[in-house]
Amino acid sequence: MALARSPTPPEPVVWREGRFMVVALRGEQDMGTAARVAEAIAGAAALGVGDVVVDLGGVQFMDASIVGVLVGGGNVLRSQDRRLTVRTPSPRAQVLLDLCGLGQIIDLRAEAGRDDAGSCATVPGTWSSAGGPR
Repeated sequence: MALARSPTPPEPVVWREGRFMVVALRGEQDMGTAARVAEAIAGAAALGVGDVVVDLGGVQFMDASIVGVLVGGGNVLRSQDRRLTVRTPSPRAQVLLDLCGLGQIIDLRAEAGRDDAGSCATVPGTWSSAGGPR
């Protein structure tokens, strides 16, 4: 009897949104997808457009390896005076982000919209990569 394999997780989707690069994740994200997620964030950062936004709205499951990728990406961007922002985390992703205290390291937003210039609008209760709530 063969074990059923779960379908291949969707690839990260990257696009430009105003002055930002967005990396959207969907489905299950774990150690098996961490390298692809890291490559997508690094690729978005290498374009030098500005900050990088990681949209977790479509994530059904996420483990600590993805948290490590987010922290690593945030550290690289911070060294370039840029930021990594996590926006619209799914409820399951939000639980893991809260448990890990990620708001102290990267810009964590419950929701991010767009202002007239096409950038991510600041919302109450966001966290700055400089540390602490805004």
